[in-house]
Amino acid sequence: IDLVLSYGGMIGKFAGDALTILFPYDDGSRADAIQRAIQCALDMQANMQRYAAIETQVGTFGLAMKAGLALGSVFCTTVGD
Repeated sequence: IDLVLSYGGMIGKFAGDALTILFPYDDGSRADAIQRAIQCALDMQANMQRYAAIETQVGTFGLAMKAGLALGSVFCTTVGD
């Protein structure tokens, strides 16, 4: 999460072992937001080596990461109080 925040991203949603990260932009900063999003994903993948072998009570497991990029408008709202 700290890495995401350092690139100007914000966590939009956690869903199980996945998360959606948003990089807000306006017309003048779109290219910068794209570059920050891609670099953030590359840095996250580079840090995955720390999770290649996780010891648990039932064995050793590794984690992997995939990233996707989409561009466009997002409607955000808060429901409730």
